[in-house]
Amino acid sequence: MRTPHIARNSRPGAGFTLIELCVVVSIAAILATIAVPNFQSMLNRQRIATVSSDLFASVAYTRAEAIRRGTRVDLLPLDPADWAKGWKISVPPAAYGAPEIIYQHPPAPKGVAITAAFAPDPTDAALSYDGTGRTRMRTNSAISRSATWKIVLSQEIRKLDVNALGRPSLCDPALPPC
Repeated sequence: MRTPHIARNSRPGAGFTLIELCVVVSIAAILATIAVPNFQSMLNRQRIATVSSDLFASVAYTRAEAIRRGTRVDLLPLDPADWAKGWKISVPPAAYGAPEIIYQHPPAPKGVAITAAFAPDPTDAALSYDGTGRTRMRTNSAISRSATWKIVLSQEIRKLDVNALGRPSLCDPALPPC
């Protein structure tokens, strides 16, 4: 008597062996270890670029508003000791009263430091534009003023300069001709 022939699947089982899986996971771990520091550096560059561009745009907007309104407009830090806590653009009151706040920028991301230096009066932490688009001192509208901000995060640095004519320029101190 003949036994019935049972067809067997002659193909090997589909999938990965444990050794193949371990090799792939090891390679992925090595690549992730290499990529994480580079990714963090890229994030820092992006954060510093965003904050410095925001500050540059605020300076340009302050100047444009002063020209449009034909009057003084100020760019001030929310905290006089720390620009990283945010800044505002405001119009001083014509008489007694509160200034009109045109724009307020939120605090910079954690770890970003912003320092400012103003000339000729370093104690006044504000940049003011008159109706012609030139920088002026808040206390004496006949004197022009210049400003420099240094924005730092980890090893990334950007510098924003505003000359006495009121023109802003943004640069990376690591690259010439900053």
